[in-house]
Amino acid sequence: MSDPQNLSPADRLGGGGNNLRQYWPVLLVPVIGLIGWFGSQPVTITLLYGATWATYAVGYDMFSGFSGRVNLGYAMFPATAAYVTAALSARFKLSPFISIPAGIAAAVLLAVLVGALTLRITGIYFALSTSIIPLALFQLTHVFGKFLGGEEGIWGVPPIFTDPRLDLVVVLLILGASMCFALWYVRSKAGLVLRAIQGGELTAQALGLNTFRFLFVSLLASSVIGATAGAYLAHFQMLVAPEILHIITTLQIITFAQIGGPGTIVGPVLGSFLLVNLNEYLRAWTDLRLFVYFATLVLLLRFSPDGVLVPIARAIRRLFRRTGAPSGPEGI
Repeated sequence: MSDPQNLSPADRLGGGGNNLRQYWPVLLVPVIGLIGWFGSQPVTITLLYGATWATYAVGYDMFSGFSGRVNLGYAMFPATAAYVTAALSARFKLSPFISIPAGIAAAVLLAVLVGALTLRITGIYFALSTSIIPLALFQLTHVFGKFLGGEEGIWGVPPIFTDPRLDLVVVLLILGASMCFALWYVRSKAGLVLRAIQGGELTAQALGLNTFRFLFVSLLASSVIGATAGAYLAHFQMLVAPEILHIITTLQIITFAQIGGPGTIVGPVLGSFLLVNLNEYLRAWTDLRLFVYFATLVLLLRFSPDGVLVPIARAIRRLFRRTGAPSGPEGI
């Protein structure tokens, strides 16, 4: 039998098996959509940004949360997709149905290059090598400032819808599809190999596993998820600024994943919505806003290092036991 202390967060949450019950958390997506549809416009926009960051976090967690490889440059994928789709739409007046797939394709090509160059590097050196790439891309936005907008970015990206509620529906569809794919992927053979890599890559290689191939495919899939959300956000915001390439963007994604519960897929979604809404609520606190926000992060990391999803899952399991139910829903 496996030692419970050595199980991944996903395993401790009861996420084994490939069946329909593992996808139940996706049912929360339409609930969020209803809240945004019938809520005020500020609520709708806040939920839209929450869903976008949640999609980023799902993409990041699917690779880093299960393989243990910290990608400090993950923001390069949504940023690349956003810049390409913005340039094609604003500069060349191409339809979003062309520019968005082109942006995603560009991000995947970047992932191919990044994977080929960095995935054979291990430990802290992998994290450092991935963090350098967005810095190089940031410089390119200034070198080619006339085309990429320099510090101001690219303005005038045409919106797809004029009603933010429709944008929310699309972003939630992207989030729901990303969650379904990620939940399936991490419970497939690829997910098992990623867990083996996290436990010890040399041991996995000694067992005859081609760890590079699984890491490479996982990185590509991860890039598609982030790129899809980034490309669409460019049309909603009607601009792309170089700040999206800053390391702080990736650190925010990592923070959302860590607060929610890394290595669970569902946890990063929960963490993203929680922190995006908290940040919006604290706007009224003006000077104390950042202090309260960061103090909350420190307290959450101190008293719930596995993320907020794990204690919630434990509470639900205790409730099921008290009521005499056999177990809680699979996946928590």
